[in-house]
Amino acid sequence: MFRIACVVFAHLPLQAERIRRRLGPEPLAIYEGSAWRPQLLDADPSLGSRPGTALSRVLAEQPEVRLLPADPVYYQRCWDRILDRLQQMFPGVEDGGPGCAYLDIAGLESLYGGPAGLKRHLREAIADDWRGRWGLGTGKFNARCAAVRSRAGEILSAPSEPAALRTFLAKMPATLLPLDDEAQHLLADFGLNTLGDLAAQPRRALRARLGAPGARAWDLSRGDDSEPLRPLPPAETVSAQLEFPFPAVSVGAFSVGLLTLLQRLYRRPRLAGRAAGHIALTGQISDQPTWSFAYRFRTPVAGAEAACETLLAVLSGREPGPLGLPGPVTDLQVELGQLGPAPTIQGELWSKSRKASLHSAVAGLRRRLPGEALLRVVEVEPWSRIPERRQALVRFTAP
Repeated sequence: MFRIACVVFAHLPLQAERIRRRLGPEPLAIYEGSAWRPQLLDADPSLGSRPGTALSRVLAEQPEVRLLPADPVYYQRCWDRILDRLQQMFPGVEDGGPGCAYLDIAGLESLYGGPAGLKRHLREAIADDWRGRWGLGTGKFNARCAAVRSRAGEILSAPSEPAALRTFLAKMPATLLPLDDEAQHLLADFGLNTLGDLAAQPRRALRARLGAPGARAWDLSRGDDSEPLRPLPPAETVSAQLEFPFPAVSVGAFSVGLLTLLQRLYRRPRLAGRAAGHIALTGQISDQPTWSFAYRFRTPVAGAEAACETLLAVLSGREPGPLGLPGPVTDLQVELGQLGPAPTIQGELWSKSRKASLHSAVAGLRRRLPGEALLRVVEVEPWSRIPERRQALVRFTAP
């Protein structure tokens, strides 16, 4: 009976860019690093270039390749979405690093009516656009080896019988072992390139040379994997996204968009009477990699206006550009986390009658008027030649 499933996304950045840009099978290369020494992050296997290769060498060998700048924030956001979906469908999910996840499937085979039902459930956990490789095993390392050995969309099972499992692992590369770069280079210098080469050595020799990691590597090469699954803690977050009608190039336009998103979030039932201790912003910048910013509030914030005011004050002190933004923002995503009870604040003993009557009037109008009928006008870009960009309508909130 299998306990662990592993899903591996080979060339995760490449898959993310193809999905986002809706690209065909043309050869792609993604580069990172400074403008003076750009190097390869990911590329189509057909190009035969490895990550870290100088971009000039890639272009010399493959002049027709299409180059794309790396967007690590976007790739991490894609991976987080995959993990969120997996957490919704499986009792335990461990993040093995971008592009690799381990799932607790103990007992699920009988729940879904046998191996065929379980495999169908595994395939449904991944969106059709993504090409994941699946592996099943009695341990995490065995399942990962099966996933690496399988083809995209295929589910391969590692043998559970010890002798058959050692034969299955023998031809797998030793680079799959959880060893640092120095240990990997040492294994290569000694000609230990596969798990079978490693398993043929005495355990004490590897322990003497590499310490405890060497002994564990020997155990893994023979299929002895007792490391438990370490599930991700359930993270309660809420998020909302807004696409600007025009790229936000001013502080006013960005502020209105940020306040609108925060008001949407704080109106949700999940945030009723609760506060957020952490906020994360993600913005798509015109012709540039995705911009991101995260901030932990000193005191949990329970209102949209207070959160917006605090965040704008923090962003104003950043460089370069207004609010620390590298360019015009085309869309913005806000995520609130670390949700908990709202902090208790000492209020006034006698409320002002004017404020009370205003709240009562606003509540009465909202009950009688459908939708977002109660709005207020705020200035965004009063100097703009386009009338629609000078002002914006946002939800009216009584003071």
